[in-house]
Amino acid sequence: MLTDFHFKDFIPDAVLRHQANRTVDRLLELAPYGAVAVALVEPDGNQFRCKIEIYSKNGPFIAETTRPTAMQAVSQAGQALTAKLLRWQDLRYSKPHLADRYLLARNRA
Repeated sequence: MLTDFHFKDFIPDAVLRHQANRTVDRLLELAPYGAVAVALVEPDGNQFRCKIEIYSKNGPFIAETTRPTAMQAVSQAGQALTAKLLRWQDLRYSKPHLADRYLLARNRA
């Protein structure tokens, strides 16, 4: 499911809006099937806070950062969430499926 970034209390330029939406698109490609994303960038004093949340049947994946520019905040949150999603994929696909276990046991016998 696709979602757009929400920009609170400021108006982003076209480059930031495009980059932020591409970040969410890439994250959803890594996320479990049927996942939904919520993403927000807002000013926090003289910095910007970015929070990206992905909810799925496999649990939530959340990243939050504060950086001097909105672009840096989006980039850092995207990198952190990418690492979490790749770790989840490694764990998920490293476990043999039930059918694989059956075939392994049958071949050993």
